[in-house]
Amino acid sequence: MTDCQYDPSTQGVDAQCAVGKQLREILTTHGFVYAAGLVPSEIVAQAFATSRAFFSESTNREALQPLNPETNTGYGRMGGEALNARRANDLKEVFNLRKAAFEPGAKAAEGTPEGFMPVATTIWEACCRGALQALLAFGVALELENPAKFAQTIKTWDLTTMRMCHYPASWSEKGLRLRVPSPSPI
Repeated sequence: MTDCQYDPSTQGVDAQCAVGKQLREILTTHGFVYAAGLVPSEIVAQAFATSRAFFSESTNREALQPLNPETNTGYGRMGGEALNARRANDLKEVFNLRKAAFEPGAKAAEGTPEGFMPVATTIWEACCRGALQALLAFGVALELENPAKFAQTIKTWDLTTMRMCHYPASWSEKGLRLRVPSPSPI
């Protein structure tokens, strides 16, 4: 995953520089940026379809590896986390994967439905490529001499977690309501 390049002698650098200038302006005046299009839309659609199938009733949750705080991988049961300690536990279930989960025989992948891991691998790789593109843009925005080197500082991805979350609709005194989660990192 080192397809992040910056070569002033090639085409496309002008566009990269334009994005870098816009990014620099945003970060020095507003401080918040939203990136879109870094992961192809068909892979995003595949991610949602895979998550929907994963969190369906047909998935044997007992066969999944439980969420392990040491590795930050595995399945977190419904209501097993509370983002805000002053409120009731979050009505969500999660499944976390890290780079090691994509290695053959990885324990974190045990119990996942058939066909899940190849799709999860595609999603992981697309997100990593998108992150490299974003880091390249930050390197250009910072006016670094070699922005690609800045982007390529992430080589191992060992501190990166892909988290699939499921917030089901729930019943209250007023009937069915959709769950709107507290802000959480994705």
